[in-house]
Amino acid sequence: MTRKQLIRVAVAALVLAIGAIGVARAEEKQKEEKVALKDVPAAVKKTIEEKAKDAKIEEIEKKTKDSKVTYEVKIEKDEKHREFYVAEDGKFLGWEDEKKCKHEEGKHGEKEKHEHEDEDNDKD
Repeated sequence: MTRKQLIRVAVAALVLAIGAIGVARAEEKQKEEKVALKDVPAAVKKTIEEKAKDAKIEEIEKKTKDSKVTYEVKIEKDEKHREFYVAEDGKFLGWEDEKKCKHEEGKHGEKEKHEHEDEDNDKD
């Protein structure tokens, strides 16, 4: 192999390595995973329980972006869905816009129940 060919191969390998590092960093910048209430830090759990009160916690998502962790919490109460955010240290970060559940009308005009509403009735 000539010196020119060796340099070309080395440059190509370097370009590929830099590209792979860039992809790895991009993937590391934003990571999302669903977590259970029992698996969040104690301070986060306390804030979630205080803000959710008697609403049903539908989902907790741990979001990591640039090594910064926040928790997105989705709750439902009285057919209203809301979301709020909590920092890794338990600090309340704020509410997302309020959304109403969309219901389909039943045969006789009454609203059909969502599956998650039936779960609340099983707590008796």
